[in-house]
Amino acid sequence: MKLDRSEENVWVIAKHINNVDLMYKYAKFIKNNSSPLTTESLNEIGEIFKSRGIYKPRWINRKLNTSTVGNKITTLNYWMFGYNHDEKFLFSPLGNLFLKHYKNLDSQKYIFTTMLWSLQFPHPHQKSNQNNINIYPFRLMLMLLTEDRLNKKLYPEEILYFLFFVSEVNEDSYKSLIEEILNFRKLGNSDKKQKMLKEDLYSRSNLEKWSKFPGDSVALALAKTTWWANKTHELNYYAKPVFERTGIILSDNDDSSRIIFRQGKSEPPTLRKIQGCFKLNENLIGFVKELNDSFSFLENPIKKTEGLLASEFKSTVYGFYPKILLDKLNMERDDVEYKIARIKEIIPLQNIEEISLAIKDASIDGTKHKEFEIAIADAFNLFKDVKADRIGGAGETDVQCKNTLKDETFAIEAKSTKSQLSGLSNETLKEHREKFGAKYTILMTPRYAPKVKRHISNDVITILKPAYFAEYLSNYYLSSIDETSFKELNDLIENNMGEDISEKLIKLTLDNFGNIAT
Repeated sequence: MKLDRSEENVWVIAKHINNVDLMYKYAKFIKNNSSPLTTESLNEIGEIFKSRGIYKPRWINRKLNTSTVGNKITTLNYWMFGYNHDEKFLFSPLGNLFLKHYKNLDSQKYIFTTMLWSLQFPHPHQKSNQNNINIYPFRLMLMLLTEDRLNKKLYPEEILYFLFFVSEVNEDSYKSLIEEILNFRKLGNSDKKQKMLKEDLYSRSNLEKWSKFPGDSVALALAKTTWWANKTHELNYYAKPVFERTGIILSDNDDSSRIIFRQGKSEPPTLRKIQGCFKLNENLIGFVKELNDSFSFLENPIKKTEGLLASEFKSTVYGFYPKILLDKLNMERDDVEYKIARIKEIIPLQNIEEISLAIKDASIDGTKHKEFEIAIADAFNLFKDVKADRIGGAGETDVQCKNTLKDETFAIEAKSTKSQLSGLSNETLKEHREKFGAKYTILMTPRYAPKVKRHISNDVITILKPAYFAEYLSNYYLSSIDETSFKELNDLIENNMGEDISEKLIKLTLDNFGNIAT
């Protein structure tokens, strides 16, 4: 496997919190409070947590600033608890589920494994070099931990030297990766260290700062060992404790140091040690394989392609909510969370230009459109004041709905497509409405040509992108609100007829369900 070992092509692990219990406290505090995410609110959160002994600065007299708390929240973004948008924090379905089952350690390991399975590079909340990386990093790591040839374990130096530089993967490169890891294992610790230090990896600013003269080889050697020390610290101090605490990785009591890297010039020296190994909890091996059967580690991640808005990209990535997980948690199929999972599994994927092979196959044989229609009907039936029937077929609207609150009917046209909707027949949609006296049409499609928007401008048609609707509905249903009413969405539709209401709906979602502490 050819790897580009450079600073522009390396995985990044979120720092700032390595304690899952602390993540929970921040997330729970955010969940129970609501106000804009401003400088003042961030400072107040920090002061509250400092007074409670939750935030413990490294230096007693260290001045608190907004970046301190902001970095903690960024860690929640990274591990897929939810995302920031327009000064709000919106919890993902998996983030909500983790908070709900936090005290159940058995459930927790399955939920957090699924959160790892959803994490991709490029990551929606990391504005670093990861735009050059197209991979689900922890899917790859977890799959390698199921491999018998690797004795179902990975050593930190293997993750650092190999995995951290994998920018994409296919079947052939995966097999090659395993072979290279096995060959690397045959080397002695000193040879492994030298192999790592031979790479041209170091901080240019550190080299400049430490060099006494041009070509200073001592400064270069220190800059290189410092680079590997930083990445070792990132993996062992920030990632491994999270995996162990959530029950994904079994704790390794081997404290013997195989490789040691010096970090910086301080005296006494700061040493970062490579020791122990990563071994997957045996109870998770079958679950990881189940996840991979439906959502392969070889899949291309979701890309922020042209025509996909930043908010839509986030809602799609964070919308991962597979039924496999809820089956594992023994949830009943008529539970609301199970229905939400089914909807989230089908609807957001309509936005992905490069969707998985399984979805492509389903689209080719014509069954995907039917699934899309059924999912939409199920979604609208979650409103207490809507009755929805999937109709479909030639000459018929896809989904017929009745607003029982106003005793009115409306039509939904579901246009599932992996490219953009290129055209629209207003007359056909009118005929569909007239068949059952529908007041208006909701056109649900992920992408469309500009002329489609022009066609609806003077008609009783509104466009609603599926990812935004799924985000709204799942947050509505998973909030503390007992019943979900269609009134709010209906008002938004009727007041914006002839428009695409997607952006307005995401604003409504953030206003209603976005949480941040004050």
